[in-house]
Amino acid sequence: QRPISTPYVLDVQFKRPLPLPARVALRATPDQGGQHFELQLLSTDPAAAHAIHLQGSLMPLRRKR
Repeated sequence: QRPISTPYVLDVQFKRPLPLPARVALRATPDQGGQHFELQLLSTDPAAAHAIHLQGSLMPLRRKR
C-alpha cells in the first residue's frame, strides 16, 4: 500500500468502556469528503446491544489560505 498523500484530521470521542474480549462492528459512512464512524458492541444482551463505544470522523485537512 502507498501512503495517503492528502493530510487528514482524525477526531475521536470515547463514549464508554469496551469490555474485552468483545465482538464489535465498525460502521462508517461518507461525510463531507471524509468518513464518519462508530464502534458498536455486538451482544446478545439487549441492554448492551448496539451501544456506541467510540465515534468520530476522518476529514481532509483544510488549510487556511
